[in-house]
Amino acid sequence: MLAVQNDHAVEVLGGRLDVGTGFALTLDPSGEPEVLPHYWSVRGDVRSVVAVGNTIVVGIDGGKTRAYTPTDRR
Repeated sequence: MLAVQNDHAVEVLGGRLDVGTGFALTLDPSGEPEVLPHYWSVRGDVRSVVAVGNTIVVGIDGGKTRAYTPTDRR
């Protein structure tokens, strides 16, 4: 599973928020969940993620659409 977590909302007292750059979650050989911290990182205010074949297309609010082709980086 690939997840994005950016949110550039504005908080009255704290200003602009930048939650994170996303993560990848998989199962290890024993079937337990494992986070792959360096596998997936997307900067910007992400609004959409779509799989097109083997490519992941990410829509960034106010920015260019980006395309990623994941590889196994365990």
